[in-house]
Amino acid sequence: MSENRPMLKKIFFILFFCCSISYAQSPLRNYDFMIQNVPIICMERETMEKFIKDFDFVLQSRSLGRTNMLKTGAPVFLIEYFVNKSKTESLAIVTAPDAIESCILYRSFDLTK
Repeated sequence: MSENRPMLKKIFFILFFCCSISYAQSPLRNYDFMIQNVPIICMERETMEKFIKDFDFVLQSRSLGRTNMLKTGAPVFLIEYFVNKSKTESLAIVTAPDAIESCILYRSFDLTK
């Protein structure tokens, strides 16, 4: 492991440098964001489609998440928002490009307008 330390330091430095440049160029640097660990549930798309059907969810909208949260950024994920047929529950799903799985960000209850 000790012979790999110089290489690990170089990799860490390169990643830090690249992230710093990206962040420095982003208008988001003006905000005090906090990274959180959010529990999400992921499954293959086929299983997700079965879940959506079994619980009577209907697609309401789709939108793209883009690099650096900019309208002109490259697409990095797809968000799909569902409401069940009785309009009492909602479901948000995120899918990354080329991913074989999708993830439930949340399923909420007691939906009101």
